[in-house]
Amino acid sequence: MTAPRRSVDKIAFVILCGLSIMSLWARFPQCSYGLPASLYPDRVFTVEVAQRLADEWRAGIWTLDPKQYVYPTTYINMLAAAYFVLGRFFHREAIGRFITMLFGVCAIFTGYFISGEIAGTAAALISAVLLSTGFLFFKEGRYPTVDSVQMFFISAALLFLFKARHRPWAWTFLSGLLAGVAMGTKYTAVLYLAPILAVLWLWPDENRSVRERIATGSRWIAAAAVGFFISTPAIFFKFPYFARDFISNKEIQNAGFIKAGPAHYFTLLFSTQTIAPEVPFANSLRGGLGLPFVIVALVSLVFIALDLRRENDPRPLALSVSMVATYVYFYAAIGNHVLRYLLPLAFMSCVTVSIFIVRGSRWIAGYFQRPWTSRVAALLMLSALALVVYPNFEKSKNYRDALRHEDTRVQTVDWMLQHVPRGSRVLNFMYGPSLPPGLFNAVVWQFPEVLYQLKTPAAQAPRLNDLREQKIEWIIWNSYYTDHFFTDGGTLLEQAYADRWKDFFDGLKKNSISGDGVVLEGTISPTIHVFHLKKS
Repeated sequence: MTAPRRSVDKIAFVILCGLSIMSLWARFPQCSYGLPASLYPDRVFTVEVAQRLADEWRAGIWTLDPKQYVYPTTYINMLAAAYFVLGRFFHREAIGRFITMLFGVCAIFTGYFISGEIAGTAAALISAVLLSTGFLFFKEGRYPTVDSVQMFFISAALLFLFKARHRPWAWTFLSGLLAGVAMGTKYTAVLYLAPILAVLWLWPDENRSVRERIATGSRWIAAAAVGFFISTPAIFFKFPYFARDFISNKEIQNAGFIKAGPAHYFTLLFSTQTIAPEVPFANSLRGGLGLPFVIVALVSLVFIALDLRRENDPRPLALSVSMVATYVYFYAAIGNHVLRYLLPLAFMSCVTVSIFIVRGSRWIAGYFQRPWTSRVAALLMLSALALVVYPNFEKSKNYRDALRHEDTRVQTVDWMLQHVPRGSRVLNFMYGPSLPPGLFNAVVWQFPEVLYQLKTPAAQAPRLNDLREQKIEWIIWNSYYTDHFFTDGGTLLEQAYADRWKDFFDGLKKNSISGDGVVLEGTISPTIHVFHLKKS
């Protein structure tokens, strides 16, 4: 009787491997897109720190001190090890992007096994399809950041936690160990895992005594501590520095980012905005995974709560509670933020949606008489899957097609090499092109990006006089950094700050030499204006 089941599982696993290979192939062009001119702004916290570590290792200085304490060091140590081995052959940003992409693909496997553990092979395959075609996961391969890595380790910790009923001691310890690594990648991992642990620990079970519950919980916490220590040992001998930056980040969260969109509770769900490029100002689950997915994900939360009595399985409920709790926390903690902070939430949504599609379809098909029950259930599953996958497939396809067009930052550097004299003093902004070192006298202006820094907003905005005082001749203006002042300025808490940016841009157009500049428009890269300032 078990042979057909094993055969189905083998076929499903082959399909899983095919989906993963297809996803890896589709995402791979992102690794080198726009390099070396298009670099991620937050690389100073990860890529450059890892490069410094790798250089010290090559020099025989075997240290784990990152000398940069914004993030715990799991991801940084991974990057440093990769640079140590491959840094002489590949661009360091490309290596960081590849690691991000690889862990995103690995999360397809954990999603498959989690859904399969809870709801069977059909749910496992649906989860794999969602994770391999979801636009939100697809485009993350373009950023050398910690978020995809954190998502994978959280998902791996959940997989073994959900399997702990089969081998309680071993799987619980392994789950805790992976959870510690997830927290060593990014502190917020604990926010996703704590609600799940609470639900599973409090769930009534006659087979578990209070003593056994305490022992299991203690074992998991001890393993998490071990995993955290192994993955980020630097935090223990540089704790004051990590604590200082952690408190600083918390202050920024409490103050709130400069808002660039309506501060509505459901903005992160239903807004049509997304971040195909590196725009840090607005995005949503609808923009990243499509409106049908968002609606089905919300319905799945209700279905799981109603289906609880029939299934008597706390694991889907635990995922649902974690999703709601983390959404509420991040909305309250940060008024406006990048959706990749919620990447684990999106992963859990794929799992709950897969469970809902399978169980909901079978529940509806149960009203039909045999032999139509299984056929109706299969038809409903395929229809629901097609509904949520199509918008993602279309976005991912358009995004991959857009990667064939050259990044405007690369075009800008090429243009400047031909038209701007060497040694010219050039003003650049965050998200602008990375200029070749030594060819131009580059200046980068830093501006307040959080509300508590805006003590005198109008005075802190850029001014034309500042350009003349600093003898700046050329200005590279990019839409990624500045567009939110023009498109959503009315929603900013400090309107005066946005108005001064607009005046500055108008002044640049009036005071630049006509014909000496250039305007470059991109698809998934910024619109760039290069101005040549008049002498006065």
